Amino acid sequence: MTEQLTTITRRVGVGVQLAATDVGARAIEAAGRRVAPLRDHAERGAQAAEYAMLGGVSAAACSGLVAILKNKETLRALVDAVIGTLSKVIEGWF
Repeated sequence: MTEQLTTITRRVGVGVQLAATDVGARAIEAAGRRVAPLRDHAERGAQAAEYAMLGGVSAAACSGLVAILKNKETLRALVDAVIGTLSKVIEGWF
């Protein structure tokens, strides 16, 4: 009886491994079909990522600019820093 159970257990184990391998192969094949158009149009994907990054940077820059412009002390400090830096650069030239 134990010999039969061992044989059945082994057969079930092998069957499960084969089924899992088949499912894995089908999943990889399906993923490959879905990814293939993206690989074929890599330039489009790169452009989309670039535009998304530019949009994020622009939004952050606008938010920072609005925050600076709303706070007069920060704006004055920023203008003083820019003018001071420009004057040092111009003095370095002459």
